[in-house]
Amino acid sequence: IALIAGTGSLCIGRRKGSSTTDYVEVRAGGYGYRLASEVGGYGLGIGAIDAAVRIEDGRRQQPTVLYELVGKCFRLSNLQQIIPHLYPTTQERDEVREKVATLAGGVLAAAAIEDGVAVELVEKTVDELADLIQAVFHRLGARPYQVGLHGGLFADPHAHDLLLEPLKQHEAIRELPLKFESLGVQPGDRDPLLEAMKFVSGSSP
Repeated sequence: IALIAGTGSLCIGRRKGSSTTDYVEVRAGGYGYRLASEVGGYGLGIGAIDAAVRIEDGRRQQPTVLYELVGKCFRLSNLQQIIPHLYPTTQERDEVREKVATLAGGVLAAAAIEDGVAVELVEKTVDELADLIQAVFHRLGARPYQVGLHGGLFADPHAHDLLLEPLKQHEAIRELPLKFESLGVQPGDRDPLLEAMKFVSGSSP
């Protein structure tokens, strides 16, 4: 099983079928950033922006350091001016997704100092990642599996304490026969998706 978490997320799994040349492959997630359940850097970033604009509007919102984080990211003193930054032209769409995703590191850092809003966003991310793994595990068939973790989200300095360890202990998967391994998340590694495909196919990296 390979779990990729970067700007978005995708979980894929593969096992041998009934013959030596037959394989069963399944996937969960990876439907794109427009879905609320699509967790990753973009999801964390949008969560931070949503909390920040609620504060800007004066709506009920728990105070959070993410307000300042979003303002600095978009160089705005008034976050009501963020609209054109979030609804770009077709040519700018990828750039906006990546910029929003850069907020993920700040969200994780804020969660590390126990900012309540950031903690909630990170916990939701862990919940969704655990759901992806358990879905692939059960569709593959209940047996021991190795889980390779790939992508920029797992490369964050706070990922071990805030993502990896809570993920291993999550109630949805902690009783499953899974062994976790981090792959393709260090500087200089090859493309995480290619690493993941090699991992589930049993090829050498």
